[in-house]
Amino acid sequence: MTLLTSNKSLRAGALLLQALLVTALSLSPVMAQKKMADTDMAGEGLIVRIQSADLVFIDLGTEHGITRGDLFEIISSEMLVHPLSDSILAVTPKSVGCLQVLQIYPHTALARLLQLDRGEDPMLKPIERVIDPERRAEIEKMMLRGVRAAAGVDVSRRVAVIPGLYQTRIGETRKGWGLLAASGVSLIGGFAYRSNSNDWYDQYQNLPAGLPESDYSFYFTKAQDKRSRSNNLFWLAGALYVYNWVDILWLGDAAGVAYQAPPSTGLHVALGINTKQPLLRLTHRF
Repeated sequence: MTLLTSNKSLRAGALLLQALLVTALSLSPVMAQKKMADTDMAGEGLIVRIQSADLVFIDLGTEHGITRGDLFEIISSEMLVHPLSDSILAVTPKSVGCLQVLQIYPHTALARLLQLDRGEDPMLKPIERVIDPERRAEIEKMMLRGVRAAAGVDVSRRVAVIPGLYQTRIGETRKGWGLLAASGVSLIGGFAYRSNSNDWYDQYQNLPAGLPESDYSFYFTKAQDKRSRSNNLFWLAGALYVYNWVDILWLGDAAGVAYQAPPSTGLHVALGINTKQPLLRLTHRF
């Protein structure tokens, strides 16, 4: 009887100690702040299952009012932590990707990963519906480029030597032709004004001596004016060329990086075929 009573006392003491530890942890400021941060990053739903390399399930369905084709941001968070007290000073949400709903069920939906930042795992990431029209247009542009690339009609950036040609080839006809026309007009105008400036300057150099000072000033001013306009047009052509490349690089980045499922375990050998990868890469997953 004494031994049984002792065991019961030990068990009760262990349970009491465990309860005290749980209470202390729950009252910790750091734990409370982290819990608050998790609440702030809750979003409308979560990615609850990775079906394949680019297909996921979310915990939103017809009961939540979503429809086929809806776009969602994949949300992560950046926490600013005090280096001395470990307290969280700020929690900032950020978009790390996006997805589009394909099939809807009562409590869940199948969605396609359109873009995901490198190094991010989509599992259990919060999602929020895309409402901003500019963001929707950006995602739709990215989807269009993805469809063209999948169809084998993606365009090499070498054609970007001529401003506007790349944009025309990928389907942005209005922007491409506008950029091409503006670049052409500025270059042609620059050369035309430069030639006209040279003509006025030649006439100024060939003026006979003894003319009024106003005659010399007139020809010299005309030559300088035409030269200034020529320089401005050449600067405009250069700015359009720079914009052309900035736009192309932005379009390339906008395509994002599709989520890739982790490779199977074992030794893997890969050969790099471009400058962004090592020539030979050996990896082993356990």
